[in-house]
Amino acid sequence: MTQRIVVLVLFVLYFVAAVVINLVIDVRLDHRALDQTTVSLAIGEGIALYGLSGLLPFAIWGARGFRAARWASLFVPWAFFAAVVTIIGLGR
Repeated sequence: MTQRIVVLVLFVLYFVAAVVINLVIDVRLDHRALDQTTVSLAIGEGIALYGLSGLLPFAIWGARGFRAARWASLFVPWAFFAAVVTIIGLGR
């Protein structure tokens, strides 16, 4: 598998994880019914989690030249920030 495909797969997996995390938070912790409104809200919050937690890692990766071989400099900090944003979201 080429480096670019690995990066693409990780982008997709991070987005899916962000949506699933928010869906679980909304259904399990907020005791909401699993309906269209809850799923729409989880997708919106997932997009926010995906984007906000990726801002700083994208800036770092961009400063290093957007090389697929340096994917760890993007995805490792992104996972950390996603966890932090999720923990902050649990406190709401």
